[in-house]
Amino acid sequence: MKKVIIIISLFLISVAVFSVDIDFYNVSLKEAIETLAGDAGVNIIVGPEVKGTVNLSVRSLSVESALDLMLYNTIYDYEKVEEGIYVVGALDSSSNIAIFLNKPEVIKLKYITTDNIKNVLDIYSERAKYIEGTDFVVIYGEDFLSAKIKENIKKLDQLGKGYILLYNIYEVSESSYVAIQNLNNYDFPIKFSNSIKFINKNFTRLTTLRQTGFIETVNYASFSFTNSYNSINFDISIDGSNYEINTELKENDNVIQNLKASANVGDKIFSAFFIGGKYYLINTIVEEKNEASLMNQQDVFMKVNAGLNYASSGNKFSYFFGSEINQSYVEFESDFSKIFSVFYKSNILSDMTGNLKVYNKVNDSKIYGYLSVSESENFDPFAMKGEFGIISSFTLLNSQINPYFNGFFYKSGLNWNFVKNYDFIKSIDFGGMVDISYDLSNFFIKPEVYININAEIMKSNFIFELKTDNYFNVNLKSYINIQF
Repeated sequence: MKKVIIIISLFLISVAVFSVDIDFYNVSLKEAIETLAGDAGVNIIVGPEVKGTVNLSVRSLSVESALDLMLYNTIYDYEKVEEGIYVVGALDSSSNIAIFLNKPEVIKLKYITTDNIKNVLDIYSERAKYIEGTDFVVIYGEDFLSAKIKENIKKLDQLGKGYILLYNIYEVSESSYVAIQNLNNYDFPIKFSNSIKFINKNFTRLTTLRQTGFIETVNYASFSFTNSYNSINFDISIDGSNYEINTELKENDNVIQNLKASANVGDKIFSAFFIGGKYYLINTIVEEKNEASLMNQQDVFMKVNAGLNYASSGNKFSYFFGSEINQSYVEFESDFSKIFSVFYKSNILSDMTGNLKVYNKVNDSKIYGYLSVSESENFDPFAMKGEFGIISSFTLLNSQINPYFNGFFYKSGLNWNFVKNYDFIKSIDFGGMVDISYDLSNFFIKPEVYININAEIMKSNFIFELKTDNYFNVNLKSYINIQF
């Protein structure tokens, strides 16, 4: 019984000590916060940017509840640093107060720089801070929005072909909706920067993120948003450096309005709608995927491969090593005796590669070689691959080179990237290819299937490839790829 009385007494004392009465009429916000700190016996550090007045009269509130009410509908926020110490200021302030408010986290970019995604980062300018041309972004906050920003940046930090659609749907107050209309002279959909400036300035208090999306595509994407019996459907078509949004508003499955807007890839489109009795601001942006690595943008770029190859046909093992510098690759392979090959490839265009290989054969005095051109077309997660080349050989006799034309070949196949960036597994590809060759007397058709596994461990890639043909000849290739 004594313990219960003690607990109740402590509770009543805590309520009496840590609750405050507020009675402010047209008092400056800074003065009101200082009065609150004195009455509650706590320390509240107020940023120099805090301005405005407050009218509030309530009883028996905690410090946190009092600050919530006093800062409601302002651009300011507070954070409890430790017991008895608070800071109040603006999230986008240049003062040190913002450091306590925002809880920054540095996101390192692996393949791109901030220049590649600055249009996306500008959408989140209150939460994402960056320096142009660097390989890191600082994200502030620990809420849902901050988590989605971090997730989207990591998705953007990938190499590939095609486009990325990023969209955000915010619920806004009627006053901010009207303010946006006034800023843009009632011109909708909105394509003016002053809209986003308005939202950034008043982001925390005036908007609520309802939906966010990240879509990878080649030339088309769509998304929708539903509220009660109303819906908005967005269809995005991409044509080279431009994209167009067709917006369809529906009420009880009946189309009530159609809107169109277009912009350059990399530019933002804003639109505002009133549906289901609520106001919404929707921003979209289409960005082209980055094909070039961050390492390509720097002065130093080098990859080194080293591994083993096994061919069941002939039961042969071989070793190989290669080096890639500035998108040109050279590889040497040998079977530990007299058989060797030298392979060279280099990018001709973004999706086209030139290849040259010189090699010899067992019990054959000729030196063989082929020259080919290969290209690929991505339809994520699929890719079409093709290669055409000519085969020739030559002999050395009495210090003379005697060339021969041996034929040509054509390869065509389909690759399916069915696993991508799953834990330490960077990719798993499955594919098939048909090799059609002609040796000046006969045609040969050889189908192949393969699986390729790429794992990333300690900044090195471990690649395992299994390939087999219609005669069940198996080829195993395993190697490590190290980047410098």
